[in-house]
Amino acid sequence: MANQGYIKLYRKIKEKSWWLRRTEKATWTQAWVDLLLRTNHKDADIILDGTIYKVQRGSCIVSQRKLAEEWNWGIARVNAFFKFLANNEQSIRYETEHCFTHIFILNWEKYQAQVEHQPEQKRNTDGTPAETNNNDKNDNNEKKNVSFLKESKIDAYKRGERWGEIPHYKNEEMRWVNRKGQWKWEIIPEEGGRWLEFGGKDSEIEWRLRAA
Repeated sequence: MANQGYIKLYRKIKEKSWWLRRTEKATWTQAWVDLLLRTNHKDADIILDGTIYKVQRGSCIVSQRKLAEEWNWGIARVNAFFKFLANNEQSIRYETEHCFTHIFILNWEKYQAQVEHQPEQKRNTDGTPAETNNNDKNDNNEKKNVSFLKESKIDAYKRGERWGEIPHYKNEEMRWVNRKGQWKWEIIPEEGGRWLEFGGKDSEIEWRLRAA
């Protein structure tokens, strides 16, 4: 039945021209899907105002003000939406700090783990090759487009050389920037807002081919 089972929904859907147009108010369904797309698929650390915060798998940190802008809502509506999801639907729990809200998607492991751990069917029951799913092909192609550069190539990038690869850390783009005379790597959060200082090693940076 159509209302059973699971699908993979790639975050690149947010790059489509019709995704959450600023001239239209987002529906609650669109807002819910947007929260799911923002949710971390693995544990991560982020830096906000010089403080390191742990963002667990199945959770995300958002700005209600920023969401209000992207969803074309008022902040009061965003807050009411969070309360509805937490109290009526029991889909999330959330903690609000002075400058952000930490959202935890309930039952994330229950549903997401089943999708991630489903074995891939390689052959049909009669022994004939199974048809390859295009989504799997795209996922494999995306992995092929990721590389880890040698130190000399990274140094060349820092000197200003550019080519068809863009630095990323955990799926978020990075930039080599000069802040008051000090050069550093900074991460551009997918949800927008202030760029975050990268405290890892150059060897941890993923280099992804620029989208055509």
